[in-house]
Amino acid sequence: MPRGRPTIVDKEVRTGVSLQLKRYFETTRGSKAAFARRWKISRPMLHRYLKGDATPSGEALGKLVRVPGLALALAGKPLKPEDFPQKPVQVETPAVQLALDFDEPLTVRLGPQDLTVAVVRKPNARIEIRLDLNSAA
Repeated sequence: MPRGRPTIVDKEVRTGVSLQLKRYFETTRGSKAAFARRWKISRPMLHRYLKGDATPSGEALGKLVRVPGLALALAGKPLKPEDFPQKPVQVETPAVQLALDFDEPLTVRLGPQDLTVAVVRKPNARIEIRLDLNSAA
């Protein structure tokens, strides 16, 4: 949402959203609070959109175009839900703990024989880490 003086596009969006929301509430007689809850828009922002005091963000426009009976347009072009793809929900995969017994040395080579790391289990719950750095490379 830009600060300062609204642009021509902002004014068009504000006016269009305000007009359509007013028509929607006149025809549906629904509760503004229930509408705000249903479409996850804060009640203060909904009232600002109704008064034309605020320009909806892209995310808010994406929610509003999904409302049945609310027809929004920009520059004469009807806005559709496909114009505002929803963000995919990222599911965190649980971390996997590797089960390494270290009975056999675990060796990792990095680069062309520049660094070799070996991990070996020792008695008394100790682990020995051997580093071999080839400085001639």
